[in-house]
Amino acid sequence: MGHDAKASVARCCIMSLSFSDTADADVHKMATLGVVNGIGDNRFAPNDELTREQAATMISRLAASIGNPLTQTAAAFDDNAQISSWAIEQVGQVQAAGIMNSVGNNAFAPKGNYTREQSIVTMLRLHNVVG
Repeated sequence: MGHDAKASVARCCIMSLSFSDTADADVHKMATLGVVNGIGDNRFAPNDELTREQAATMISRLAASIGNPLTQTAAAFDDNAQISSWAIEQVGQVQAAGIMNSVGNNAFAPKGNYTREQSIVTMLRLHNVVG
């Protein structure tokens, strides 16, 4: 991807958000880059469990924010109907890139908790894809 294309991707993702329930500078940086946008009503919910579909969305946005957007691909899980409309494209992207996979029986478990173990594995896979 050329410099102009990377700059364009970066500009498209820059947002100005502030959250009423966290003052964490890193969260606000990620909001500025468009990686996170909270759960609505200016809330980030820093103490809530992170779901797998939320993680997939943030991973996809992170890749785009650093100039390496993931390929648009439809998700192909048996539980696609359970994936929220705002996350379905990103779930397909992380699946196609091999960053996030089934939890078993071709199920993505979009509302399931994104565990520490899963986060370690997916960050390593993301690094291998965009690194």
